Amino acid sequence: MFQEFFTKLNNNLYSQTLLVLGALVIFSFFFLPKEKKRRPEFFYLFLFVVLVYFYENFAIYMLVDKKSNAFFHSMISSTPFQGWNIWILNLFNYQISKALLLIYILQLIYSPLRKTILKGILFFFVGFCLILQVSGWYPLYNFQPPIYFFGNSALIFGSGLYFIDLITEEKHLEMDLIKNWNFWIITLILFQSALSFLADIAYDYLVFNDLDLYFFFNYISMVLYLLIFLTIGLYFFFEIRKEKNKTVRHAA
Repeated sequence: MFQEFFTKLNNNLYSQTLLVLGALVIFSFFFLPKEKKRRPEFFYLFLFVVLVYFYENFAIYMLVDKKSNAFFHSMISSTPFQGWNIWILNLFNYQISKALLLIYILQLIYSPLRKTILKGILFFFVGFCLILQVSGWYPLYNFQPPIYFFGNSALIFGSGLYFIDLITEEKHLEMDLIKNWNFWIITLILFQSALSFLADIAYDYLVFNDLDLYFFFNYISMVLYLLIFLTIGLYFFFEIRKEKNKTVRHAA
């Protein structure tokens, strides 16, 4: 079973790259100074990476371990098991990870009004997901287009609120934008969410009329996801390096 899991992993360049980058980011987080580990923007980025690292590997494993997959399916549905693992992506990718990123963006906004708006979007998104799950309108084991649409829309809108905050709040204006890692991370989140949003909107047309373009959108989306991981890793690395330089200066 594990051999089949690693075979599937070896045949998937995206998963391999994510595996390496995720491990490096998770490892580097533990070398951050204690006060930075407690800061929400670092902590929520760490949780996001751990979550993605978990569900990407878990999704591959569930394709191999059909018995466990069937067991989980029986817990969420009474319909016949068809071997899918879409429930993992629906729950962890399209719902929990989107909520985590919204909470992360929320930590970086200073304006009380914009914070309130984003909190409202977050609570509405979580409530919306719960209602669709409980009602059975769009069950967890099947495709959930309204949640995909709402999740990507919420991140696009949340990123927009952050950028408005960035050019209107004095605390942001005091920072060097080029050296602001959060700015680059949210820029990548915005691009990835916008691309996913467009692919979902045009899904029916692309699948039946231009499958190559649909796959192109997916590939670019995966590349942007990897860039998000890479940027978070660099953020953590340079914060560790900065702290070490401070220690060296004080020792001198």
